Amino acid sequence: MLHKPINSDGCILKNSDGTTLILTGFEWQVPETDIRRLFEQIGEVLDLKMGKTPEGSPMATIVMAREQDAEDAILKYDGTHYRSVVLRVTRPSS
Repeated sequence: MLHKPINSDGCILKNSDGTTLILTGFEWQVPETDIRRLFEQIGEVLDLKMGKTPEGSPMATIVMAREQDAEDAILKYDGTHYRSVVLRVTRPSS
């Protein structure tokens, strides 16, 4: 399921440059710093906002510095196991 990225006020962000990602599938106990560190292994993280999906599950909106970094993050982390759960990394729905 695709989700729309949100900012800290809960407003939907626009994804005009292809650098914004949506991360779901992680547990509420995972701190923002751990998620940031995970994605910084790929490239520079310009912004990271924690929130929840419409269903109430945890979600993070991540803005990478470069479009290639965002693509690499999808390839590396989407469908991988992290702390006994499977991560989903996608582009936002339009």
